Amino acid sequence: MNTAINWKKVGKISSWSLILVAFAISVGFTESKQANLLCNDLRIAVNDSTGFAFVETSDIQNIVHDKFGELKGQTLSSINISLLEKIIDNNPFISAAEVFSTIDGKLNIEVKQRRPVVRILNFNHESFYIDDQGVFMPMSEKYTARVPVANGYIFDREVEKSVRIVNDDVADTSVHLSRIEKVYKVADYIHRHEFWSAQIEQIYVNANGDMELVPRVGDHTILIGDDQQIHEKFEKLFLFYMEGLNKAGWNKYKVINLKYKDQVVCTKNKMENIDIIVGLDIGTTKICTIVGKKNEFGKIDILGYGKCESLGVTRGVVTNIVNTIESIKMSVQEASGRSNVEIANVYVGIAGQHIKSLQHRGQKMRNSLEDEISQPDIDAIVEDMYKLAMPPGEEIIHVIPQEYIVDSEQGIKNPIGMSGIRLEANCHIITGQVTAAKNIYKCVNRAGLHTEGLFLEPLASSEAVLTDEEKEAGVVLVDIGGGTTDIAIFQDGVIRHTAVIPFGGNVITEDIKEGCTIIRSQAELLKIRFGSALASENQENEIVSIPGLRGREPKEISIRNLANIIQARMEEIIEHVYYEIKNSGFEKKLVAGIVITGGGAQLRHIVQLVEFITGMDTRIGYPNEHLAKGADELKSPMYATSVGLVIKGFLEMEKKKLAQKKLRDKVEFEKKGKSDKLVPPSRTGGGFFDAIKKIFEEEPDNELK
Repeated sequence: MNTAINWKKVGKISSWSLILVAFAISVGFTESKQANLLCNDLRIAVNDSTGFAFVETSDIQNIVHDKFGELKGQTLSSINISLLEKIIDNNPFISAAEVFSTIDGKLNIEVKQRRPVVRILNFNHESFYIDDQGVFMPMSEKYTARVPVANGYIFDREVEKSVRIVNDDVADTSVHLSRIEKVYKVADYIHRHEFWSAQIEQIYVNANGDMELVPRVGDHTILIGDDQQIHEKFEKLFLFYMEGLNKAGWNKYKVINLKYKDQVVCTKNKMENIDIIVGLDIGTTKICTIVGKKNEFGKIDILGYGKCESLGVTRGVVTNIVNTIESIKMSVQEASGRSNVEIANVYVGIAGQHIKSLQHRGQKMRNSLEDEISQPDIDAIVEDMYKLAMPPGEEIIHVIPQEYIVDSEQGIKNPIGMSGIRLEANCHIITGQVTAAKNIYKCVNRAGLHTEGLFLEPLASSEAVLTDEEKEAGVVLVDIGGGTTDIAIFQDGVIRHTAVIPFGGNVITEDIKEGCTIIRSQAELLKIRFGSALASENQENEIVSIPGLRGREPKEISIRNLANIIQARMEEIIEHVYYEIKNSGFEKKLVAGIVITGGGAQLRHIVQLVEFITGMDTRIGYPNEHLAKGADELKSPMYATSVGLVIKGFLEMEKKKLAQKKLRDKVEFEKKGKSDKLVPPSRTGGGFFDAIKKIFEEEPDNELK
């Protein structure tokens, strides 16, 4: 039986066969070419690089180079992409990594950073993050994420284990949660809400396991208790913000208690007069507490003060925690008794030879030329400065803008209201050791006080003894304390240079002790009563008799020899000061000369010695210009820092009042239904040091609200 051949069908089959063969040959040729293709470029993209700086492009390059060497020039087929992904994924700050090549010979690495939601400082002094996936995350040596800090009675840490997230509607599960898991649950809620993530800066777990929140705006603590009904508690707090604090005042209550269902229980602020400021100067030789308030003329009325010998501080740095705590308690107790004010919040000074300064320029690209430059634009630049990578163990204390540049127009002191796309700021950045600041906070907190603010001591002293005219003309502040000599240079009304010299009055006392072979207490009395910085101003025949020890003959000491010992050391200190002046580059621009303050400024003839060495006009700085009548003892140069801390406290209080007013306006705007989002103003300054504040539980004086 003959079968007709379907040539049409045969033609189709043949055509498809040829196509398949051609495709196979093409694929084989492409694969052969791809196998021999050389890597000609390495492209690295780090996601979220604008929000976090845990990982930089250079870090990925170093990882690749350490494990694979130079990739450029290698064939793409010889690069183990899956192994490279795995190695990059092992970085503790990386959430995910994807590596792929393209046909043009480029190797691409895309990295996603982990996003922390809370930083834990537990009871065992461990510090780590928990990310948005509930996984533990180590600290970075070069970057500190600005997330809420949780501290207090947090004991447990299950390393490398994810934190379980439990919903509110799951019954009887909270008993299985550890404290760290409960903290994470609250922190995760805060992280997911724009308003609360901007408002809450700290979560403190007290001895009972209850959680307390510390807000950025408002002088109060929020007690939320456990992790149950979190959404309802925050809704209740938001309503209280709008209806309660907006009318009663943001500083009326010390504690806002949300533990009870359908009600808010408040404890009144012990210091009802919010215009009272307390400055705490933790110095090398003395610890001084000053309580003051402003009168109707803008002067400071001293309500009371306390002074105690400092037994645990060396050259401005706490070296004995227990002794320092006891000295603080004695000083505060004396000030509280004299002023009849129960002291809870204090402004504290920080100094020491660990203090350093540097200059840096920050910038911000604005979206619209039509919108005027506002305070949030300036705040954004300052906040960005706090993200600068510092050497391990150091942290930024202050960021002080010096001048602004708007679209290349330089020398602008206040750009608010101007129009421009590119806003830049030259900033003076002051850094210090993290441990030094933590020890100060620890001492203050264990003394039963709350650190309201931490200020660099020479900046505080400058507020007390310098005038605006001197700062504008150019002036050097030299604060000669017991352990250090602090320097601050001002010009055109802004800070230009800061430095700390590790020599002070105590070194002079030691020199007298060794040179005259007497005990230290006698050397200190000699320095105070008969000390002079110029030997030539004293007569050869002036003699002072020192009682002998335990029946020994009195010792006679020449006043001129005493002055020679003091002058030698003072010349060394002044030479260091003059070196810093020349090193700052403003030596020829300091029209107002030098202002000396601190306990060392009480030496006789010190003005003449400084003028002789530096050739600059010199005067003694007394903190009396801002003080009302009375308290004559506090008008001595040795109290310049203490008075300055009170003045800085009032300035800080005015800033907080302005921030609270803006927040109240936004809350009112939200109340009227004209806005869907409410973001409280950010607070500049503070950085890590605000995060390590600890709030201690008080006996409640409950008032049902």
